Amino acid sequence: MNCDDYSRVQSVLSLPYGACPAASWIRKTFPKVKEETWLAIYSQEQQYKVIRSHHLHKANVLPYLKRYGQGEDVLALAADVDFPPCMLLRRMLEQLVEGPKQLVTEVLRHPERLDAALCPGLTPDMLARMRVDVVSRRRRRRRKGH
Repeated sequence: MNCDDYSRVQSVLSLPYGACPAASWIRKTFPKVKEETWLAIYSQEQQYKVIRSHHLHKANVLPYLKRYGQGEDVLALAADVDFPPCMLLRRMLEQLVEGPKQLVTEVLRHPERLDAALCPGLTPDMLARMRVDVVSRRRRRRRKGH
């Protein structure tokens, strides 16, 4: 693939996080590009976007927590800020859980461990909601093969 074609494919596949490329349109527009190739470019673009914007999301975790605490759905919030929901939950938990980062990893693997002792000051309703969101993100990632 020449540089111009790569740039065109890359620009088409630079989508908001979670948006799916229109496979049939891409096949028609770029008939010489194999599906594996454009899927790899799409995946790479998503990964670069997360890496490039990570510091911004880490700096804005308190406003995200406020919005989440006011009842905004984690998927809607993640879509609005263009960041993967699982990573958004991780950043919020890092802010809430009192302990090392390894403890957050344990909570993500075992959501039942998320309790008031780990997150003092968190309301029981928000704690329960966050536990449900962690479980649902975990199930979704498993189905996707992560």
